Amino acid sequence: MLIVHALDEYRNVLSQQEKSPKTIQGYLQDLQFFKTWLKTQWNGPVFCAPGMLTAPIG
Repeated sequence: MLIVHALDEYRNVLSQQEKSPKTIQGYLQDLQFFKTWLKTQWNGPVFCAPGMLTAPIG
């Protein structure tokens, strides 16, 4: 899955968890910066496993 689709999925999960709009914006902005860095490092599109951004930690 392209990371752009994973970020959309993550946005939906954060909304369902009733996170504030500013929190969602901040999280997604940080992930966009990371995505841009990865794209530059790997010289191509960034992929991630489905559910990777929404899976519980631990």
